[in-house]
Amino acid sequence: MILFPKTVKTPPKFTPKVIAEPTVNVGVIDNTFGLDMMITKVSDPTVTKNYRTGMFLGHDYSKEQFWNADETLIKVASRQILENVKGYKTLDLSNAGGTSRWSNLRPDIQFSFGSSAIFEYNVKTKVKTEIINFKHLLPDTNRVYLGQSEGTLSVDDKYVLVNIVKNKIMRNILVDLTKGIIISNKSCLELGFPDQDYFTVSKSGKYIIGNVKTEDPEQQKILYDLNFKKLKEIGTGSHRDAGLNAYGEDIYARAGLPSATNLETLEEYCPYTISEWREFWIKNATSGHSSMAANNNPEWVYLSTSGILTPGCIFSFRAHTGPPEMKFWVPTRRGNTAFSYSSEVKGSPSRSGDKIIYDSDWLKTPANTRAYIAEVAK
Repeated sequence: MILFPKTVKTPPKFTPKVIAEPTVNVGVIDNTFGLDMMITKVSDPTVTKNYRTGMFLGHDYSKEQFWNADETLIKVASRQILENVKGYKTLDLSNAGGTSRWSNLRPDIQFSFGSSAIFEYNVKTKVKTEIINFKHLLPDTNRVYLGQSEGTLSVDDKYVLVNIVKNKIMRNILVDLTKGIIISNKSCLELGFPDQDYFTVSKSGKYIIGNVKTEDPEQQKILYDLNFKKLKEIGTGSHRDAGLNAYGEDIYARAGLPSATNLETLEEYCPYTISEWREFWIKNATSGHSSMAANNNPEWVYLSTSGILTPGCIFSFRAHTGPPEMKFWVPTRRGNTAFSYSSEVKGSPSRSGDKIIYDSDWLKTPANTRAYIAEVAK
């Protein structure tokens, strides 16, 4: 039976419980929000290698899905560390190469985006197979980027959007992974913009989402079809993620920065309607990151607040037109002595949505940042 935190109608006021930092792979209980939540540290330099020289032992980013297709394996502490959920046994992924993403359908497969090509990598057999190479398009390219590390795959593993750079110009390339072919490609200049943050395919595989840079300090979000035909502008701002609702329709969520810094500023509205597209702007305390990586738990957005100005926490919010539904998980316990992007929480749910992996320095310094998993205690 899958267990979730209880649903609440209004955000609770809270004071984080004082809990000693746990040792690796030993869970501790946090009942700050009235339900026993098990928190387990899953990365530590004494038991896991850190292949990211100069970086911290946290997971990578909120938009990535860290659990494999059947949720028996999980990536922790950068792309080259794989941990088994049952006992957290460490496996070495150093041969995978490049940025990687789990297949949504095949438990042993990761897609690797590395030097000039996309590969399929079997984590059990360690067999690496090239899907498509981009040397013919830009002969001098030496790296393939996955949406500036923020890109995702369509839920059926068919489409992915990657970037390659030539003469400092970013080119966006939509790839059909099932056929190993390019569907379309455009540079930001060809799309009418001087620069970009990232582009990605929507979870349904029906759209391309462009995050472009303009004179406005806020990034402009633009919705395209799969041939880069502009359909609609869909707002501004950063820290957004794309997901699906209960009907398989695309939705888009943002962790906003309201002037007030408390959870009671959380709002929901639906200003855009382009066929099945809807946007929900979700405001939360101080700064934060949003994730809709729980493909098997549609409509739920997982948000992490930093806790620099106010007590930060991780909560999830149902992005639908019905009454507000929220689930509160755990305080983030991020220290407020110094800003460090690497120590930001960046929570990301499992595919079923019953667990969250996140970063925390446990009220210490950024160098103490480790990855933790929170779930309802059984």
